[in-house]
This record gives sequence, C-alpha cells and structure tokens, in this order.
Amino acid sequence: DQQKFSADKKISSNIRQVGSRFGTTSMIWTRHGLKKYLDYIESHGIFLPIDMDIHLAPNIKLHTVLRDVVSNRINAISDTGNNHHQSVPER
Repeated sequence: DQQKFSADKKISSNIRQVGSRFGTTSMIWTRHGLKKYLDYIESHGIFLPIDMDIHLAPNIKLHTVLRDVVSNRINAISDTGNNHHQSVPER
C-alpha cells in the first residue's frame, strides 16, 4: 500500500507519524506494538531487515522525532560537538 508506506504526518512539535522507517539505529517499542510485530513475525516469518519489515505488521503505528537523536551519517555531529567526517580520511 503505497499511501500507507509513504505516510508522513506531523503530530506535535517534535514527533511525526510515518508509514515506514529505514535505518532504525535506535528504537523504543510499546508492549502493544512489539506484540503486534512479534505476532506478525511468528505468522509470516521475517524476510527483510527489521527496519524494512516493521511497517508490514497489521495496524502498527510508527513514529519518529523531527530532529535526529542518533545518526549514522558520515557528516553527523558527534557527541563531542565535532563533525565526525573530520576524523575520517578522504578516499
């Protein structure tokens, strides 16, 4: 369902509801949401990496913050306030 998959709705000043999420570096689950996902895995099996499979669980709701808390981007600002890419040698 392309419409569900591409959903992106701001629901507060810091949070938005999304239809899918890739690159799940860190996650917080509710008990209810985790049960929905585990029930899905048990009935269908997991066939994709978890960040590409979550949105397939029926009635699952996905949310994300509007501003990254954790990042794996090469030029992300590190926890020391320096740009990470400055320590990565050029190729």
